[in-house]
Amino acid sequence: QGEFPGVTTRRQFASMIEDAVMNGESRVRSGGRTAYWNDGTVVIRNPGAADGGTAFRPTNGYDYFLGLH
Repeated sequence: QGEFPGVTTRRQFASMIEDAVMNGESRVRSGGRTAYWNDGTVVIRNPGAADGGTAFRPTNGYDYFLGLH
């Protein structure tokens, strides 16, 4: 969908997520979730979700990440 420029394969997407988790800034959230910020991308790990979480590029960038609780 063009949200992640340069990412065209599942392997590239997985690598981008791994990089955010391993090297990004993190914030602990409610419900056992953890959010990560790296290079314009937010990754939210949710152990309660079947797919493990989500990744996206918020339109308001880092401010979105800072507002997570």
